[in-house]
Amino acid sequence: MYNHLLLLCLLLLRLDGSAGSETVEQRLRLHLLHTYDRSSLPPNITSVAVRFTVMHVNMVEAEEVMELDAWIMMSWMDSRLTWSEITASHVQKLAFEPEKVWHPDIVLFNNAEPWKTGTRPNTLLLAYPSGEILYVYPTRLRVPCVADLTYWPYDIHNCSAKYGSWVHDGYAFDLELHDDTPEVEIDLVKSFQEERNLTRGQWTVLGSSLQKSTMFYSCCVEPYPHITLRMLVQRNAPAFAYTLQMPAIALSLVTGVVFVLPPGALEKALLGGLCLLLQLHFLAYTAAFIPHSPSHTPILVRFVSEQLVLTAVVVVMTAVVIRLVRDPHPQGLPHAGQRVLAVLAACFCLGNYRRMASKSELSPYPHGLKGEDLELGEGRDFIGRSYPNGTIASSPSSGNNNTNESRRAPLDYLLLGAVVDRVCLLLYVLVLASFFISFKAVLFW
Repeated sequence: MYNHLLLLCLLLLRLDGSAGSETVEQRLRLHLLHTYDRSSLPPNITSVAVRFTVMHVNMVEAEEVMELDAWIMMSWMDSRLTWSEITASHVQKLAFEPEKVWHPDIVLFNNAEPWKTGTRPNTLLLAYPSGEILYVYPTRLRVPCVADLTYWPYDIHNCSAKYGSWVHDGYAFDLELHDDTPEVEIDLVKSFQEERNLTRGQWTVLGSSLQKSTMFYSCCVEPYPHITLRMLVQRNAPAFAYTLQMPAIALSLVTGVVFVLPPGALEKALLGGLCLLLQLHFLAYTAAFIPHSPSHTPILVRFVSEQLVLTAVVVVMTAVVIRLVRDPHPQGLPHAGQRVLAVLAACFCLGNYRRMASKSELSPYPHGLKGEDLELGEGRDFIGRSYPNGTIASSPSSGNNNTNESRRAPLDYLLLGAVVDRVCLLLYVLVLASFFISFKAVLFW
């Protein structure tokens, strides 16, 4: 009461009213701060209400840190900063620098940059006649967060930030939540060309929550309340579907084409080697985006790595088949082997190769082959012999068994190579299907 009377007397002694409300505010400010001690707690303080507004979210995978651009609002009561609206009717609120008045020492406990624990921007706080103090300031929170990249590029991360008083316990003042969930106000820009939203970030907030907890430490018996902000975010990068997923699936399908090419064609080895190089390049490309982690490996990288091993096996089998077909063979396969090949050829739709092998005893093989059956290019036969004029010379017909056997041998091995190709193609399709099922979480998102 005495303070209010003193303030009223000072205002009445002011005869010149030209300064208006500005002079009243100045005198009121000087009066409130005259005996104010900013290092001591406000009398009868009970709680500090805290509220979070998230403006932007980002994950720094290389550092395993989540960055949150947020506004933090704190409000409390300080009876030392009250005034009568009658004596200072023109002053509805006062703005103070944080260094001039007391404010809670609430800091981020799990700060990724501990040397910046107590730093805040120099924004003003507001005082109202009732003694209510409102302090809102923008900040960037950097909290450690284990980056689980198993489902990269559709990875989901669950990170938390803990806020509490660094010095004062729960008996000095308590922490209260203004809301159970933080406000999330991610900036969205409407595209005029297409009806869709644009954002500067590649992370979507799936969920968020605020929770108040109390900790008891071994050193002290007092309770220490703190507030935990949890954020569940998922990467939103549609471009990866075109730069990662589709190339990975396309490389897998192209590798299977190696087994569709003719058994003795050198193009099989060339295509297999090209697929091998492309997959190595794909792994190098993804390594530029993914930080190395000892605890997990992205499913997409595992898929390409296992596909790389499978392609290497394909190249080796291709070389074996080419050698099998193109090497000279003085004798054909045993009759038991020929019967097995005939059955397998019928199962794998290799009727052309089977007919060539069965007719080789009746006529010289060059006359029994079509151009596409030779499959080794113009002027070459299926064992790699070349002819200067581009035509394949006919073997002299003979009733000799040795001649028939030597004439049949290359066709038997050509049929064998075709059967091995089809068996490898079937195994490749089965293994590839198992890969697609195992890694469907990232391949067909």
